[in-house]
Amino acid sequence: MRFAKMFGLLAPLLLVGCDDEFNYNASHGGVVDGEGIDAVLDVMDGNCVGCHSGDGASAGLDLDTDFCGAVLDGRIVVEGDSAGSVLYQRITDESLPMPPSGGLMDQANIDIVRDWIDAGADCSTDDSGGGGGDATGADLYGSRCASCHGDAGQGVSAPALAGVVPGLDQAGIEDIILSGQGNMPAISVSADEAALIAAFVLDTWGS
Repeated sequence: MRFAKMFGLLAPLLLVGCDDEFNYNASHGGVVDGEGIDAVLDVMDGNCVGCHSGDGASAGLDLDTDFCGAVLDGRIVVEGDSAGSVLYQRITDESLPMPPSGGLMDQANIDIVRDWIDAGADCSTDDSGGGGGDATGADLYGSRCASCHGDAGQGVSAPALAGVVPGLDQAGIEDIILSGQGNMPAISVSADEAALIAAFVLDTWGS
């Protein structure tokens, strides 16, 4: 179970309910044991992917392929800040409960998600290429940028990179990554990670 594509610039609107025919409710997935990314994936698998998966994914948000790649964008999950993370806000919102049928999921499961985010949202044990370890520029692009710019840079909710990267240099791309530009917010990465992404983007779409 992993998470994939989403409309990055519409992040606050994405985590919405599906039709009740899915009948995913607070008890569907049961109470998960453990902590960290593996436990978070179990929570999501038991409570969310019934609506957010496949071609008919609710709100177009397929949560069944690459979790870390989908949520680690500085909006859906703000690493180290559960209160500022759309994911946590939605699973704790009693007025629009997630899952949508039967009320909020068990508090123990909510706590697993909260604790993972507040601890830095480490994905190093996840095989989806979402976060830790010796990530390459391509890995980081896939987990931080592809949800908006597309796996092949074709543009999804953000411009196609072949149309914007030519003319930019490494430093300019790093600055955009770290500071944002226009409708694009700053991406939650370190300076070293920004350099890796910038080098990959420049090499791939710079000419």
